[in-house]
Amino acid sequence: MRRFLFEELPAEVSKDEEYQNAKKYSDRQNARITFEKKLVDKFQEFIFDHTEVYRKFTDDPEFKAWLANTLFDNDYDQGAA
Repeated sequence: MRRFLFEELPAEVSKDEEYQNAKKYSDRQNARITFEKKLVDKFQEFIFDHTEVYRKFTDDPEFKAWLANTLFDNDYDQGAA
């Protein structure tokens, strides 16, 4: 979660075209307003995306087993190397 909040989320907002334009062509206050708007947008996208995946994980036993096996194998094999 920490990585998402302090790396991924700010990176997504920072590269947003509308925010980049606000930084370039507006004052600090207007850039901040745009930043906060984009922060809300990106957070909502994150929640929607992850809710869908979580729902599939909890509702689809085959997907759950596949994901667990795949992630375990990737992690275990990486640690053994």
